[in-house]
Amino acid sequence: MTATTEPTFIDLDTPATIAKTNSKQIKSVDQWIRTVPIDSDERVQWAVDAGHQIRDQVRGMEDELKSGLKPLKTIEKKMRGWFNPGIKAGKGAIAFLKQGITDYRAKVAQEHMAQLASATTHEEVVQTTQALAPTPTGYRETDKWIWKVADPEQIPRDYWILDASRIDREVRANKGNVQIPGIKSTLTKTAVFL
Repeated sequence: MTATTEPTFIDLDTPATIAKTNSKQIKSVDQWIRTVPIDSDERVQWAVDAGHQIRDQVRGMEDELKSGLKPLKTIEKKMRGWFNPGIKAGKGAIAFLKQGITDYRAKVAQEHMAQLASATTHEEVVQTTQALAPTPTGYRETDKWIWKVADPEQIPRDYWILDASRIDREVRANKGNVQIPGIKSTLTKTAVFL
């Protein structure tokens, strides 16, 4: 899975020389200008002319910088074009697998809870517990509390403009034991590949 490309050559010596020369010159002028008082009409005109010259030189440096960066942006764009489809497809596949694992394990957990609820003897409870599906190697679950508005009429005034991050912090901090009227939380499991 290799991409064929034409070799790309970027001349760094020329812009480096231009940048260093101009920077050195402008720094020197900057230091000298700061020692010259602007205390007469002639000096004001001199300052205006000097400002124009420096501005033009700075604009030239900015233009040179932009033109020097163009090939790099082109290269970045090409590389993103090569890599992004695979990255996007891979992330989509991982999300699909995680959701499939999460859905299946939630279903199995629900079935086991129903079996435990219907168990009438200690032996049935032990058998049901031992029958729990083992956690696959290289896998774990993370807890994620999600919330939704259960009754908008009960939400306190200071939550009217819902501050989702504030609610998230409170829900996580209290591990789902929400003390906010009108807000209900539930625990979801998210698959995480180790």
